[in-house]
Amino acid sequence: MLNSFRFKKIRSNILLIVLGVFISAACFAKKTKQTTVEKLVKEDLWILGEMPKPVLKVIRAREKFVNLSTISNLGDYPFYVRLSWKYGLNRGIKGMPNHADIKTYTEFEKKMLPKFSKTKKSVLLVIMTSAGSRNWYLQAKNENEFQNILAANSFALKTKLNVKIHRDPKWQRVWDKFYSKMPQSK
Repeated sequence: MLNSFRFKKIRSNILLIVLGVFISAACFAKKTKQTTVEKLVKEDLWILGEMPKPVLKVIRAREKFVNLSTISNLGDYPFYVRLSWKYGLNRGIKGMPNHADIKTYTEFEKKMLPKFSKTKKSVLLVIMTSAGSRNWYLQAKNENEFQNILAANSFALKTKLNVKIHRDPKWQRVWDKFYSKMPQSK
């Protein structure tokens, strides 16, 4: 009887210790920080990387958020937008852009992209350069407003900018294509 009592007491003490460890860990655990799309834009933190295989891709992306649930207002920007520009087509370029190409798309980025983010119509998430094309990946609030702003831009008209828009309120396309493949940021 005495051995049975000791065993029960030891077992209950171990249970209390284990429970205490879990509670302590939960109290001191680093909480996942909630943010908003607007805070991502305001912080303006970017990472740069490359994917060398099968074709070299240079990627600039907003600093990775831990997961999509850390952004509280994804649904405010429900449209996935991919703007694609094929540079050097008349020269048969399939690699990285030359200085003239860089100057052309830099002008677009300086003049056009701020119109989207400053008016809070969309948020630029990723820019990718590879195999004769420059791609901008955004999430937009309103498909028609985005198209109207783009239609008024001379770069879009003179360069035959390819535009693809899909409804994606959970940002799954940009997550699957880029962020899920990036190493965890600290």
